Amino acid sequence: MPDYNLGAGRTLNSIHRTDLFGPSETLQTVRLAEAVKRIVSPELLTERPIEPVIAAGMAEARKADSPRASQVQEIKALLRDPNGDILLDDLTKEVLKPIRAALNDPEKFPTSLPSTLDGTKPALARYFINQIHEYDKTLEPAFQLIQLGAMYGLRRHEAIWTRLVQDLAATTQQYSGNTALLALRGYPLVVSAHIASMAAVARGNYGALKAFVADPQTRTSNGKIPVVMTSGPRQVVSEIQWIPSALVIAEERGVEADDALIEGLLNGRIGKRYTPLSDHLYRLLMPLFEDQVGDDAEYAELFETAEVFMDLIAADTAAVNPSSYRSWRGGYGRYTWKHVHSRNSPEKALNANFEASPEGWSPILDGVFGGRSERARAAFADVISTAEEVRQQQW
Repeated sequence: MPDYNLGAGRTLNSIHRTDLFGPSETLQTVRLAEAVKRIVSPELLTERPIEPVIAAGMAEARKADSPRASQVQEIKALLRDPNGDILLDDLTKEVLKPIRAALNDPEKFPTSLPSTLDGTKPALARYFINQIHEYDKTLEPAFQLIQLGAMYGLRRHEAIWTRLVQDLAATTQQYSGNTALLALRGYPLVVSAHIASMAAVARGNYGALKAFVADPQTRTSNGKIPVVMTSGPRQVVSEIQWIPSALVIAEERGVEADDALIEGLLNGRIGKRYTPLSDHLYRLLMPLFEDQVGDDAEYAELFETAEVFMDLIAADTAAVNPSSYRSWRGGYGRYTWKHVHSRNSPEKALNANFEASPEGWSPILDGVFGGRSERARAAFADVISTAEEVRQQQW
């Protein structure tokens, strides 16, 4: 900078750098560009007004001071900016980078039980409950990115969402250690699938549903296979099925899982939950969707429909990959026990919606089930049958 006298004992050369953008560079750049346009070419503003989504984002940014609120507006602006794909991709990587680092941290998420852990059942249960809570805290910075991407993302963004899930899947590829801890490493994929499915269903954005849930692949010793084949709500807790019940009951009571609760579950004095991990996610994600639903009943319907869609995609993936699918397909979560006596369960209601216009059903048009109605019909038959079997086992 030239050594120009600015007065008050300062020179232009003394100013090395000033931050004009704050934590939200893209949004602030848009604001700066609009300000320059008003000065240089005010006549353009009458011909080309600011896009409503950008104007709304600017107004909200002025009201909100938190970095998280700024990030939300930045994501919304980029999703509607025809030239913002690279910046959106960069932002996604920026959000995901510390999450991946944490998931790969052997101190935070080990693959072997700590040597200091005593061998009692209560101590083991509390350790795994703490691990689930630690996963939730680690993943939370990506919640709104996934939600907004699944709600408002366009077809050109779908590769970004698929790569996001594949990057999370890469953190699960550990093959030696405690089997329960290894299985639990798939939990982030379950959380991201639930958020994406709920958000996509809420807006009818089934192309994003496909990108987040059906399309991602992961490497295995047998080559690349769909992520939905490797991780599901039941698989990630298959080694510790009773522990999530302690987690959910403690959350409902607003207390820590103590010895009395854990021992009560073990000796049968306290009943285990049918779908405890699904119940935990139901409570965990409720605040995230409070602006998208009118009441608790509408939230429950959204959550259950999203779980049906995930089970349908898992069933379809199993049918397309018959030689590779070896584990339980789907989660069959809350919607099974919540509708044990219902004549119009969520999966049957969704099937009726499909059968009303099989070739024109929105998920088919957006490429879910390979865009083929016969694959969707086969998936519905599988899910309806399996859901009924699950309900019979529960009761």
